[in-house]
Amino acid sequence: MGTAEKQKANRSVRDDPSYRAYVDEPARRLIRQRWWRQRWSYVATKALSDWELLALAGVRGKRVLNVGCSEPIDEFFFAGIASLWVTVDFVEAQLRTASHVLDEDLSAQHRQTVAICAANAVSLPFADNTFDIAAAFSTIEHIPSAADRRAAIRELARVTRPGGHVLITLPNLFSLAPLAHWFWERTGRAHYGFVRSYAPFQLRRALRAAGLRPLRFTSEYKLPTWPHLLNWWPMRFGMRMGYLARKEI
Repeated sequence: MGTAEKQKANRSVRDDPSYRAYVDEPARRLIRQRWWRQRWSYVATKALSDWELLALAGVRGKRVLNVGCSEPIDEFFFAGIASLWVTVDFVEAQLRTASHVLDEDLSAQHRQTVAICAANAVSLPFADNTFDIAAAFSTIEHIPSAADRRAAIRELARVTRPGGHVLITLPNLFSLAPLAHWFWERTGRAHYGFVRSYAPFQLRRALRAAGLRPLRFTSEYKLPTWPHLLNWWPMRFGMRMGYLARKEI
């Protein structure tokens, strides 16, 4: 992405419906109240999808980029395990709230390993091959433009070192996720902006287009004690699905 394109993308941030949703005070108040960390069902879905992929990639001692930040839940579980955990989001008000929560609840030693900065997913301010792992959990689907979603995946690949891993999870088109989002919006319970659900093959194709090799599919629809092969069929219908991919070159 050229300089002019990056400037245009950054100028358009405040026009994005997700930005307008997350700068609202009610959303920030829920984060300060540790809302999502107290919802066992939400934490369970993250553990069975996002954190499975992180475990497979191997976080210990690595430099990790986490693109997209609401309530900082991943940071509490993996700070101190990764050598450096960098969290970015384009909503500065949300980042300030997340930073405040981390300052209050995370030990001083582990807080030093977590950096938070403002950045747009389609134009990340990091050099090529900076991170061992780049993750976007429930983030890509909130980018309204299809071209920008593709650009965001390319950026994740760009900042990941060869042999490193890119992890993406998002709503599954072949699940109840689209219906749930429609219901939450109609009833005024949605606290986010735009959402675009993906079919598993669409995400796999997008990863390959960015020069990544998909290695492992997952979703929260599984029995954790079962072998991966036996969970293959039910996982295709999980609401939060995603891939672990490797950057080959």
